[in-house]
Amino acid sequence: ARGNFIFDLEWKDGKMKTAKVYAESDNILRLKLNDRTGIPAENKFAIENNVLTAQMKAGEMIEFNF
Repeated sequence: ARGNFIFDLEWKDGKMKTAKVYAESDNILRLKLNDRTGIPAENKFAIENNVLTAQMKAGEMIEFNF
């Protein structure tokens, strides 16, 4: 994906269930959310205008549960 990210997505009934994002380099992750993704259950990421933003370091993995 753009920005040297690798995504591992799991879907259920047409909606995202989990998303694992792996950073291959230091970068800012910007993930656009919509009605098929919903909002992550974790409340530790900045979300503005349906865009989730997270600073990631090379080798880091973030898992989102929806």
